Amino acid sequence: MKKTVAICSAALVILAAGAAGAQQLPSLQYFQGVPYITGGIGSDEAQVFKEQRRRYPLSLNFGQQVGARTAFAADVQVVIRDEYDTTVFNINSDGPYCLIDLEPGSYVVHATYLGHTQSREFQIVSGQPVEINMVWPQDLSEPDV
Repeated sequence: MKKTVAICSAALVILAAGAAGAQQLPSLQYFQGVPYITGGIGSDEAQVFKEQRRRYPLSLNFGQQVGARTAFAADVQVVIRDEYDTTVFNINSDGPYCLIDLEPGSYVVHATYLGHTQSREFQIVSGQPVEINMVWPQDLSEPDV
Protein backbone atom coordinates (compact mmCIF):
# COMPACT_ATOMS: atom_id res chain seq x y z
CA MET A 1 0.00 0.00 0.00
CA LYS A 2 2.80 2.45 0.91
CA LYS A 3 4.50 1.64 -2.39
CA THR A 4 1.32 2.52 -4.35
CA VAL A 5 0.94 5.82 -2.46
CA ALA A 6 4.61 6.67 -3.11
CA ILE A 7 4.24 5.93 -6.84
CA CYS A 8 1.06 8.03 -7.07
CA SER A 9 2.73 10.89 -5.17
CA ALA A 10 5.75 10.77 -7.48
CA ALA A 11 3.47 10.82 -10.53
CA LEU A 12 1.64 13.89 -9.20
CA VAL A 13 4.92 15.71 -8.60
CA ILE A 14 6.05 14.96 -12.16
CA LEU A 15 2.71 16.13 -13.62
CA ALA A 16 2.79 19.33 -11.55
CA ALA A 17 6.35 20.06 -12.65
CA GLY A 18 5.35 19.57 -16.29
CA ALA A 19 2.37 21.89 -15.92
CA ALA A 20 4.49 24.53 -14.20
CA GLY A 21 6.97 24.45 -17.09
CA ALA A 22 4.24 24.72 -19.72
CA GLN A 23 4.63 27.82 -21.85
CA GLN A 24 1.82 30.37 -21.99
CA LEU A 25 1.10 33.24 -24.34
CA PRO A 26 2.35 36.69 -23.31
CA SER A 27 -0.19 39.08 -21.80
CA LEU A 28 -3.00 40.47 -23.92
CA GLN A 29 -2.38 44.05 -25.05
CA TYR A 30 -4.61 46.63 -26.74
CA PHE A 31 -4.24 49.24 -29.46
CA GLN A 32 -7.27 51.58 -29.56
CA GLY A 33 -9.46 48.80 -28.19
CA VAL A 34 -8.13 46.09 -30.53
CA PRO A 35 -6.82 43.12 -28.48
CA TYR A 36 -3.56 41.51 -29.61
CA ILE A 37 -0.69 39.33 -28.46
CA THR A 38 2.80 39.45 -29.92
CA GLY A 39 5.95 37.43 -29.29
CA GLY A 40 7.13 33.94 -30.11
CA ILE A 41 10.83 34.26 -29.36
CA GLY A 42 12.18 30.80 -28.53
CA SER A 43 10.89 27.45 -29.71
CA ASP A 44 8.56 26.85 -26.74
CA GLU A 45 6.79 30.20 -27.05
CA ALA A 46 6.67 29.87 -30.86
CA GLN A 47 4.92 26.52 -30.47
CA VAL A 48 2.28 28.06 -28.17
CA PHE A 49 1.61 30.81 -30.74
CA LYS A 50 1.23 28.20 -33.51
CA GLU A 51 -1.24 26.24 -31.37
CA GLN A 52 -3.30 29.32 -30.42
CA ARG A 53 -3.45 31.24 -33.70
CA ARG A 54 -6.65 29.52 -34.89
CA ARG A 55 -8.42 31.24 -31.96
CA TYR A 56 -7.70 34.71 -33.36
CA PRO A 57 -9.23 36.24 -36.51
CA LEU A 58 -5.75 37.32 -37.74
CA SER A 59 -2.35 35.70 -37.33
CA LEU A 60 0.69 37.53 -38.74
CA ASN A 61 3.95 35.60 -39.02
CA PHE A 62 7.25 37.38 -39.78
CA GLY A 63 10.51 35.97 -41.11
CA GLN A 64 13.64 36.73 -43.09
CA GLN A 65 15.24 34.42 -45.61
CA VAL A 66 18.68 33.25 -44.41
CA GLY A 67 20.15 30.91 -46.98
CA ALA A 68 17.79 27.98 -47.42
CA ARG A 69 15.84 28.62 -44.22
CA THR A 70 13.55 31.30 -42.82
CA ALA A 71 14.65 32.96 -39.57
CA PHE A 72 12.29 34.66 -37.15
CA ALA A 73 11.92 38.43 -37.60
CA ALA A 74 11.00 40.68 -34.67
CA ASP A 75 10.53 44.42 -34.15
CA VAL A 76 8.30 44.63 -37.22
CA GLN A 77 6.11 47.72 -37.44
CA VAL A 78 2.55 46.60 -38.17
CA VAL A 79 -0.04 49.05 -39.48
CA ILE A 80 -3.53 47.89 -40.43
CA ARG A 81 -5.98 50.14 -42.24
CA ASP A 82 -9.65 49.45 -42.82
CA GLU A 83 -11.62 49.85 -46.06
CA TYR A 84 -11.90 53.62 -45.39
CA ASP A 85 -8.08 53.91 -45.09
CA THR A 86 -8.41 54.58 -41.37
CA THR A 87 -5.57 53.21 -39.23
CA VAL A 88 -7.13 50.70 -36.83
CA PHE A 89 -3.89 49.10 -35.62
CA ASN A 90 -0.30 50.34 -35.28
CA ILE A 91 2.30 48.53 -33.14
CA ASN A 92 5.83 47.15 -33.19
CA SER A 93 5.82 43.36 -32.93
CA ASP A 94 7.80 41.92 -30.00
CA GLY A 95 8.43 38.72 -31.93
CA PRO A 96 7.76 36.80 -35.12
CA TYR A 97 4.08 36.21 -34.30
CA CYS A 98 1.22 38.64 -33.85
CA LEU A 99 -2.31 37.43 -33.04
CA ILE A 100 -4.95 40.13 -33.51
CA ASP A 101 -8.64 40.09 -32.61
CA LEU A 102 -10.00 42.22 -35.48
CA GLU A 103 -13.66 42.72 -36.23
CA PRO A 104 -15.00 41.32 -39.55
CA GLY A 105 -14.22 43.59 -42.49
CA SER A 106 -11.77 44.39 -45.29
CA TYR A 107 -8.27 45.52 -44.40
CA VAL A 108 -4.74 46.16 -45.66
CA VAL A 109 -1.74 45.30 -43.48
CA HIS A 110 1.58 47.11 -43.97
CA ALA A 111 4.52 45.45 -42.21
CA THR A 112 7.91 47.18 -42.13
CA TYR A 113 11.11 45.33 -41.21
CA LEU A 114 14.54 46.99 -41.37
CA GLY A 115 13.10 49.76 -43.57
CA HIS A 116 11.38 47.40 -46.05
CA THR A 117 7.57 47.34 -46.23
CA GLN A 118 5.29 44.57 -47.46
CA SER A 119 1.53 45.03 -47.84
CA ARG A 120 -1.32 42.54 -48.09
CA GLU A 121 -5.06 42.96 -48.51
CA PHE A 122 -7.26 40.58 -46.51
CA GLN A 123 -10.76 40.07 -45.20
CA ILE A 124 -11.86 38.95 -41.78
CA VAL A 125 -14.99 36.80 -41.84
CA SER A 126 -16.42 35.58 -38.53
CA GLY A 127 -15.23 32.06 -37.71
CA GLN A 128 -12.62 31.94 -40.51
CA PRO A 129 -9.14 32.78 -39.14
CA VAL A 130 -6.70 34.40 -41.58
CA GLU A 131 -2.98 33.61 -41.50
CA ILE A 132 -0.58 35.94 -43.33
CA ASN A 133 3.10 35.03 -43.66
CA MET A 134 5.49 37.86 -44.48
CA VAL A 135 9.06 36.89 -45.34
CA TRP A 136 11.71 39.42 -46.28
CA PRO A 137 14.68 38.55 -48.51
CA GLN A 138 18.13 37.92 -47.09
CA ASP A 139 19.64 41.08 -48.60
CA LEU A 140 18.00 44.16 -47.09
CA SER A 141 20.94 46.51 -47.59
CA GLU A 142 18.90 49.35 -49.14
CA PRO A 143 15.69 50.44 -47.34
CA ASP A 144 12.52 51.13 -49.33
CA VAL A 145 12.14 54.79 -50.29
